[in-house]
Amino acid sequence: MNHVTHRVAVLVLGGVLAAHAGCPTDPPGGGVDARSGACTGDDDCSDGLFCNGRERCEPMSAGADGRGCVAPRGRPCLDVQLCEEADDRCVTDCGVERDADGDGLDAEECGGRDCDDADPLRFPGNVEVCDGEAHDEDCDATTFGPRDLDHDGAIDAACCNEDASGVRSCGEDCDDTRRNVRPTGIELCNGLDDDCNGMEDDGVLVELFVDADRDLHGATPRMSCPGVVGVSVVDDDCLDDPENASARAVHGAQLEICDGIDNDCDGRIDEHARPLTWYRDMDGDGFGSARSGTMVSCAPIDGFSLLPTDCDDGNRSISPAGVEICDGLDSDCNGLADFRVGVNDREDDDDDGVPDVACGGSDCDDDDPSARPGAPEICDDRDSDCDGLSDHGASPPPGVMADETAEIDWYADVDQDGFGAEAGAVRSCEPQPGRVTRGGDCDDADPTRHPGAIDGCDGVDDDCDGELDEDGVAIAYYADTDGDRDGDGMATIACRAPTGLTELPGDCAPTDPTRGPGLYETCNGIDDDCDMDVDEELFHDVDGDGHGDPMSPVVGACTAGDVGRGDDCNDMISSLHPELAETCNGTDDDCDGDVDEPGAELCATATGSHGMCVAGSCELTCAAGTADCDGDASNGCETSLATDPRHCGDCATDCGIGGTCGGMSGCDDPVVGVELGVYHACGWRRQGGVFCWGAADRIPGGTGGTTPVGIVGVDHVIDLAVTWLATCAVRSNGEVWCWGVGNQGHLGFGQEADGSYGPRAVPGITDAVEIEAALSTLCVRHATGNVTCWGESGWPGGAPDLRPSRLVGVTDARRILGSTNWWDMLIVGADGRTYHFGHAATFNATGSLDLRDVSGIVGSPPTSFATGLVDDGASGLGGCMLRESGTAACWGSNRVWADGDMVAGTLNVMRDVGPPWMGATMLRGTAGDEVRCGIFADGAVRCSGQCTGDNSRGDGCGVMQAVGTTVSGLDGTDDVVYLASQGGARGGGASFCAVTRSGDLFCWGRFPTTTRTEHRPVRVVTD
Repeated sequence: MNHVTHRVAVLVLGGVLAAHAGCPTDPPGGGVDARSGACTGDDDCSDGLFCNGRERCEPMSAGADGRGCVAPRGRPCLDVQLCEEADDRCVTDCGVERDADGDGLDAEECGGRDCDDADPLRFPGNVEVCDGEAHDEDCDATTFGPRDLDHDGAIDAACCNEDASGVRSCGEDCDDTRRNVRPTGIELCNGLDDDCNGMEDDGVLVELFVDADRDLHGATPRMSCPGVVGVSVVDDDCLDDPENASARAVHGAQLEICDGIDNDCDGRIDEHARPLTWYRDMDGDGFGSARSGTMVSCAPIDGFSLLPTDCDDGNRSISPAGVEICDGLDSDCNGLADFRVGVNDREDDDDDGVPDVACGGSDCDDDDPSARPGAPEICDDRDSDCDGLSDHGASPPPGVMADETAEIDWYADVDQDGFGAEAGAVRSCEPQPGRVTRGGDCDDADPTRHPGAIDGCDGVDDDCDGELDEDGVAIAYYADTDGDRDGDGMATIACRAPTGLTELPGDCAPTDPTRGPGLYETCNGIDDDCDMDVDEELFHDVDGDGHGDPMSPVVGACTAGDVGRGDDCNDMISSLHPELAETCNGTDDDCDGDVDEPGAELCATATGSHGMCVAGSCELTCAAGTADCDGDASNGCETSLATDPRHCGDCATDCGIGGTCGGMSGCDDPVVGVELGVYHACGWRRQGGVFCWGAADRIPGGTGGTTPVGIVGVDHVIDLAVTWLATCAVRSNGEVWCWGVGNQGHLGFGQEADGSYGPRAVPGITDAVEIEAALSTLCVRHATGNVTCWGESGWPGGAPDLRPSRLVGVTDARRILGSTNWWDMLIVGADGRTYHFGHAATFNATGSLDLRDVSGIVGSPPTSFATGLVDDGASGLGGCMLRESGTAACWGSNRVWADGDMVAGTLNVMRDVGPPWMGATMLRGTAGDEVRCGIFADGAVRCSGQCTGDNSRGDGCGVMQAVGTTVSGLDGTDDVVYLASQGGARGGGASFCAVTRSGDLFCWGRFPTTTRTEHRPVRVVTD
């Protein structure tokens, strides 16, 4: 290998001898803004050689040449190293020194771990520092220094590192001075690239109107962001000409003055003109200032303006019409020095008052407020004072001390606005976490208050200078004694209206609210309009609407009823005059000469509609997906056919109670499940909507009857459970929401005061996938396999827990099953084992509610389970379950289950029961008082048991039936997919509900909270 070897001077940590060879010999020059071809990075200055050292781009350095380049400060290799030009690397001579740079680690070529033995600041384990030069401090190219000045969690894009192949790894925060700007930021309409995708305001611009004369009123539409200089949110300017000196006194909100111009854009000149406040314009830029002086006049005054919006009335180049240039000044009076250099790059991004060097300023790092000319140099290996030298490894120019770093004050910056509170400063040369070098913050809990902030009209000292609202637009206010909105006397200058003052001057009768410049003259012998004339220019007003006939001016003495407004187009009809809004009726309501002219007052222009007045009637054209379902044209096409469950796809399609609209194709939101409690019942739909009926105190908005109501505030429900006091639902995001009565802990918040509570999330549950309820207990299965329960009774050990608590001993649950009308819970584990807790006698337990492994009794894992209280005068208990294997097993009272060998007192004896309760044909089983039902493979529902009084098998029967009979109407024609029951409804009887595949909900038996009993199914909700 051919290479060139150089011997160089010893590099000492903290300083290096300066060398001046290697850079072009162009004459030295000034800043980069002054010449073309100036360097922008070190690569622009490189001579292509490695062994003579690295040329740098430092335009502010005293030794910079005409391109801003400075010669190498030293050669790259140490005295005990060889420099290989061909490979651009320094090689340690292991026979002389294995650790050439003295950093404590041997060079890699000597068997050590130091990847760069010529750099004492680069070795494994060193702290990585953020730098744009891609200096690798820790020999790991994937790390680049965690600088995050704005504390938004994203690393500054200026922090880089580079691997051996030249591939750079950098941070992703394209603007580390603004917390809302980051790769995960939301694009806002603010002139910034908030999401760091390289585009400003993409997709968020809105239609505004060009304000060429800067009177805050626009004309021509333009896509822009609100608040930008030169645009307005209103389009009522009929003279938006910046070259016309009168244009700023012309727009739709301007009051008429005495100038021979139509100031208010209504087509009339100087009608009812009045005096206004004029503001002195000392610099002659067309904008005045209240602080420069005011005068009151109806006619224009030379050297004065109606607009008090000049932020510097002594500088003609600074005004609302000023052009922003890169000088660190607010030239356009928008409160910011915001000349745009590039994407997310303004003239003073760090708000340190020093313009960016990129536009002729002297701020060498406009992303860091601690770096600027005159700033203290600190121990951070950076150029804090913008003199071209950093605190480490730099040879100072003549006249500068060799060590210019010193201890300075660091101020705690709690609100992270770049300024700290003066109290409790810490002195150090090194950066202090959570502290900044700038003090003066008068409120370190409010990031909007600090030195240099805009002190607007808020009554607060925002910029911490001891003064209030000095940056706000101040105007003149006058005392309004009589409350007629016209004032008089000496002007009070303020940027917010003081109590009892008004901005309209000229009141000639300050104690009479019926007289003032804003009123019209009437025939009464008094100067009503304060123009020093009495009863002048009056018109006869035949219809008494306050507007006179312009063709009937009063000549000579006036008569009562004559008015000062001669603008009535029909003085015989009081409903026609200029102050009325035009309506679509075939008449010129507003007396402007046009009938039913286009405008917002004619036909509805609400979102999604376009109104057109045709022959005096408003005809609506609705946008796709919208409709005028209420037939009221005044509110436009008010209905979204894609989202409104009452009008889904068209105005006639109602998705039903609790339903949601699935788009233009229709509801597609059938009922998918239902659960019954003692006093109320609830169901849910495919899209997650919920509806309930029964006891009003259990249901927000409930009526207490059998008509369901939708539950507002609960959506995306995937499972639901009902206790005797409350309802709880699992949402698709894993949360559990409950509502109803909470005084026995059913809502998961502990013992609560008596009363009814609306839907709210149960604390601490975020991954629920299933919920079941017994009489007073609720249990949730988590995605992890754990089980959490709460409620008043039925707890392992017998002690209730009114707040959610993990069930000890169960970690692999894959299903939980709850009793319909008792305390029992079954938990099926992943290995097929089954656990029970609840009523002590259910599985022959005695005196305990503890969690028990009942796998040996149950057999194969169950899919449904129910226990029921029966009125047989004996044990009073019985139960039945459907096994996963497809067989059914029951125990307890013979009266309930009608199996000859099952008698009271043998609750521990479980028997497979006869047809139709055995075999694999039954898919789901459930039971109420003295009645049991199941869904079978053919989609039909069959029930057996007692069918008298409040009990019903759903077949219209009245006698005991041991063999299951088909429920009326649920014969499999429309398959039943969900079945639920409740025993003991309102103290006795059984309730059953079934959901069909098409989404219909049928119920029979005793309806909760009512005396209603149906022996055949009735439809409760239709899809």
